[in-house]
Amino acid sequence: MRKIRKDRSAQALVLTALLIALIILSTKVYVLEVNRVQTGEDLLSPEAFTRNVRLGSRSLVVGVLVNASHGGNQTLEPNIERWVSFAKERYYHGECSLSFNLEEAAPYSSGLWISWGEDGFGVSSAAVDFSLTLTGEGVEIDVVYSINVTTSLSVSAVSRWWAGTHMINVTIHLYNEGEPALAKNITVYYETKDGWMDASLLESYQLEDFGNGTYVASFSVGPPKIFNRGIMVGCHDQRDIYVQANTTCTDL
Repeated sequence: MRKIRKDRSAQALVLTALLIALIILSTKVYVLEVNRVQTGEDLLSPEAFTRNVRLGSRSLVVGVLVNASHGGNQTLEPNIERWVSFAKERYYHGECSLSFNLEEAAPYSSGLWISWGEDGFGVSSAAVDFSLTLTGEGVEIDVVYSINVTTSLSVSAVSRWWAGTHMINVTIHLYNEGEPALAKNITVYYETKDGWMDASLLESYQLEDFGNGTYVASFSVGPPKIFNRGIMVGCHDQRDIYVQANTTCTDL
């Protein structure tokens, strides 16, 4: 186990999601075209182009979700439309058709699902289905792929009143696409009669990282005695996607 401290610096918003994806594909196109000129070989094959488009599509979805989870632009469609147009223009071996459908099945709306509830669970997610078709001389590729980017947080807390002090333990589980994930930073807040307070400002505060997506924050809070104290946890994963979850302490 190792102890980590909250990153106190302000979290800057990630660059425009579309720009990230365009840079990925543009860079690959440039490098491959330079190699082609130098070697006389056509390295930007339809297969390579397909891989690059899929990579760019995922980077775009991640970038939009980062912005949405930080309270920024929460619209996937216009960014993806611009990405589709860009990708089509960069295929030089024939015709490129790239289409998409935003996930609309509940709990998604227009491809996004952001829910930071009071039940100890929070989720920031984006889901898009893509269809890519490449045609040309001796080439016909049809690829259907889905992009689902999901950061979720599960939080539980217990409080023990001892010697005039609340001894509080908060257990945090972070997931990426349902698998345990590491946090970039975690902030734990506790509720008082005057509002929410940052637990890391307490001298007693400790945050233990078990290295498998599980974290335990422990701290002590003096009187007055408060039952069912509210706990709020905010977290950035390694992709800079933000997720938040609220719960109440179980009093032991």
